[in-house]
Amino acid sequence: MIFFDCETTQDTLLQCENGNLPSTSRCQNCKDKEEACNQCTLCQNCGKSWCGSKEHKVNFICMQTACDHCKDKQISDEPKCNFCGVRCSMCDKKDKKEFKKEPCFKTCGFRERIFRGELATDAFCRRVFSEQYTNAVVLSHNGSACCTLFLKKIRIDVNDAVLEGEMRVM
Repeated sequence: MIFFDCETTQDTLLQCENGNLPSTSRCQNCKDKEEACNQCTLCQNCGKSWCGSKEHKVNFICMQTACDHCKDKQISDEPKCNFCGVRCSMCDKKDKKEFKKEPCFKTCGFRERIFRGELATDAFCRRVFSEQYTNAVVLSHNGSACCTLFLKKIRIDVNDAVLEGEMRVM
């Protein structure tokens, strides 16, 4: 099982090709309310709700793993697991379902992995969709919001919790 949480930046303004043009007036339904209704917040150039909003870009992902061997142990007390801990290409080869080698002593087998920067999403996806985690269940901290949006870009149908193949994302 893989658990993860993301942090994002929101520095980039999304705009249509004509630029975001917010409405300057309000309709009868919201003219006396504190916030404008959905219709009055649409871009006047394109009529799209996304125009004028900020793009979420993932820049930090914390991934933690757990399996039947370590699921009842605190990650702070037992940071390594020979079964589900992250492995490198030197120690991740399997013979059927068992690893051929122990994890590399100082660098592998850790149950927590941090991914940072512009390539955090790519590195996380390469790790999660590797052979080591075939048939894994992936749980995100906030799967209904931005935590799984980047996964949609790699052909995951989050609503049905199905990846092309064998992983479930919730």
